[in-house]
Amino acid sequence: MYDNIGTKVAAVVIAVLLVIGMIIFFAGTTIVPTGHIGVVTLYQNVQDKYLDAGFHWIKPFVEDVHDIDIRTQKYSNTVEGSAKDLQIVNMTMSINYQVKPEKVTELYTKVGEHYNDVILNPALQSSLKASMAQFTAEEMITKRADVAAKITEELNARLDEYFLISAVNLENIGFTDEYNKAIEAKTTNQQKAEAE
Repeated sequence: MYDNIGTKVAAVVIAVLLVIGMIIFFAGTTIVPTGHIGVVTLYQNVQDKYLDAGFHWIKPFVEDVHDIDIRTQKYSNTVEGSAKDLQIVNMTMSINYQVKPEKVTELYTKVGEHYNDVILNPALQSSLKASMAQFTAEEMITKRADVAAKITEELNARLDEYFLISAVNLENIGFTDEYNKAIEAKTTNQQKAEAE
């Protein structure tokens, strides 16, 4: 009878130790996905080290790993501003960008995971408005490549600390109805003059 109880107690103790061991094992490991870097925090304090993609051992229960995507990502926004000739312009633009791997820890420390709202959106807004003001409404249509180059230059100046900008795409440039009607009337008059 005592042997039976002793065996049951031993089995329960072994099972409890196995469960505790598994909990510690899983709490002490992490996998950083491909295309990400893991920022390590110890008691919520960001550490100087970061983890590349793959399997890693961490200190169980005290270290956490926050995955930051370093692949090329797309960010889009529409901005309303004034052209050089004071025409109201609505411009939709997208950028392809990457977080610089060597700056991930600093970015996470200073900004956190919501860097789109804190850094990218304000930089995109101000770069677009600054670039719009350097071209007339007509030039935005006829010199689209120059406008994109100027926006790229502005963005790189504002985002260079943490990001690499690989592409800037002007997806849409829109004007007020009054301006569109004025352009249409001007084009019609030019066509009539050429026909005469």
